[in-house]
Amino acid sequence: MKSGTNLKSKYKGFSLMEMIVAIFVFSLLMTTMVSTFVSVVSVRKKARMLQQDTENARFAIEQMSKTLRTSTVLNPIDRTPVQNLQFFDYSRNSCLEYNFSSPKLQSRAGTWTNSGTPEVTPICNFSSSYSDMISGSLNSANFFVVKSASVPVARVTISLHICYNNVCTGEAGDEVAIQSAVSLRDYQEVAP
Repeated sequence: MKSGTNLKSKYKGFSLMEMIVAIFVFSLLMTTMVSTFVSVVSVRKKARMLQQDTENARFAIEQMSKTLRTSTVLNPIDRTPVQNLQFFDYSRNSCLEYNFSSPKLQSRAGTWTNSGTPEVTPICNFSSSYSDMISGSLNSANFFVVKSASVPVARVTISLHICYNNVCTGEAGDEVAIQSAVSLRDYQEVAP
């Protein structure tokens, strides 16, 4: 009996089974930590891309709002959402058009003609090509034009919907909606 206990005390260390259990527990911990790190990096990347697209969209909405305030909308005013908005900007004395062609928001300028009488709505000729207004991508963009009490004055609501990688999954935090309403002022010239 005495020789058996001397053998155990002579060879101290871990058994093969103890080593296998320790490696298994260590690999479980490392897998959990790596997967958590990867998901945190993925969420951060998604949030950064959405934030950049949102900033671009806000800049575009501000730019469109400033231009629309001094304009007359040439689209029919019927309270339905449209993805193309044509208008005459009196501050620049030119025609402009905003167009949503998935996933880009675009604009173009045009020339106008009228019959010489200020009361006639300008007729726009768009011969130039579209240019992108923002570098990011949009999932949808709509313009709602509503006529107010006085005939030439209207209100335009601009609605932009941004999704991560242009795909809305319904998960929390993968989509952003931005909206702005602009009251158009009547800057039409009045005949003396």
